[in-house]
Amino acid sequence: VEQVVATPDRTRLRAGQTPQGFATETLLSAHRLGADRAGDEALAASDDAGLVEAAGGSVVVVPGDPMSLKVTTPL
Repeated sequence: VEQVVATPDRTRLRAGQTPQGFATETLLSAHRLGADRAGDEALAASDDAGLVEAAGGSVVVVPGDPMSLKVTTPL
């Protein structure tokens, strides 16, 4: 059992949805750079947006749809 040590300010939190969309060359370039940096845990990315950010690209938020469930979400 772990103790809660703090509650984040929820006005600053957002829910993320997939899929993420990028121009093909932006994404390919970010993946190439990510592969080159794979051994550096400080530069590790957990998704495409993280790879694009680490490569110096811009990531923006767009409105989603609560009905757009992730395929792995149990019903």
